[in-house]
Amino acid sequence: MTERVLILDFGSQYTQLIGGKTTACLRWQGWIFLFYSADWREPPHVHARKGRKEAKFWLSDCSVAAARRVPQHELSASQRKVRQHRDEFMEKWHGPFGGGA
Repeated sequence: MTERVLILDFGSQYTQLIGGKTTACLRWQGWIFLFYSADWREPPHVHARKGRKEAKFWLSDCSVAAARRVPQHELSASQRKVRQHRDEFMEKWHGPFGGGA
């Protein structure tokens, strides 16, 4: 079975659901990987959400910065996905944030 990954820009409809502005997401197995516009002062990172589960990954080394309500096996799988798409995430981070922190 072929894995399906979509890179998305959610715009205003998704922004209203989570509050604040978001940019360029990846959707994979129910997880949504996204950036918040208010995070531009922090080093490059990506947030991952699936229902009430959430995690944050630093893009410099793809390490877990924070996680809430995420079982270890899902956290590890999400971290692998971040590693696979790190370059795309970094490119997208530097777009809206003009270089980030």
